[in-house]
Amino acid sequence: MDGNKQRVLLGMSGGVDSSVAGYLLREQGYDVIGVTMKVWPQDCISRAEDKCCGPQAVADARSVAHSLGLKVADKMDSQEICFVPGNDYKAFLRSHLGENEFHRGEIYDVDGNFVGQHEGIELFTIGQRKGLPGGSARPRYVIDLDPETNRVIVGDADNLVCEEFEIDRMNWISSRESLSRRAAETSTRDACAPQTIGCNVKIRYSHPGTRATLTPFDSNRARIRLHEPQRAVTPGQAAVLYDDDVVIGGGWICRSEALSRSEALVSA
Repeated sequence: MDGNKQRVLLGMSGGVDSSVAGYLLREQGYDVIGVTMKVWPQDCISRAEDKCCGPQAVADARSVAHSLGLKVADKMDSQEICFVPGNDYKAFLRSHLGENEFHRGEIYDVDGNFVGQHEGIELFTIGQRKGLPGGSARPRYVIDLDPETNRVIVGDADNLVCEEFEIDRMNWISSRESLSRRAAETSTRDACAPQTIGCNVKIRYSHPGTRATLTPFDSNRARIRLHEPQRAVTPGQAAVLYDDDVVIGGGWICRSEALSRSEALVSA
């Protein structure tokens, strides 16, 4: 290694993004060391596909690391849990956890009415419609998961709509000066009011983004007020904040009473 070069360890999937990252780092003068990991199960049916999951991906990562020409330019994007056979995450969890490891519980609606039993809270996600008990005149959706009681809360499509939420474990990308400038541009005239920052927010990887107002509580936590209510704001998902196309920061969506709508069930 050239003693004047800074060494960078780069995780490589064999896909486009990590390959381009390696190329750009090398062009900037870094000594780039590429690493990849085997994360697919032995029975993964996706191994034969030209994606992020399988021996071909490892071979692609190795090839890129040796040459950086970028033969992976035409590969499909790898998203979600692409190493799961048939994208059936429920079967994947059952095969790896075992039936006794699931947290079974009850299903209630937003009014506190008992709907049925479920075989594991791990098998549900916010916004899910399939796999729920029938008997309702209107389609039911999962609107909240309560890990403390293992309760799944269901409701109508309207119950999925959210106007604001909180994020924690914040990671600020922009400089403090830049954030202060943004806050000064969008804060109210009331000197006692908390500073706010206008931004765009994406609440999941496929979300197109929407206008929002960010109110930081501290360096670790903030409230997001959506200018247009959004469906299925899901605790545990990452919320990424943008100033146009520049990332200014992000955090993890928190579970709160505003989202859960299950306060009435705590003592049920």
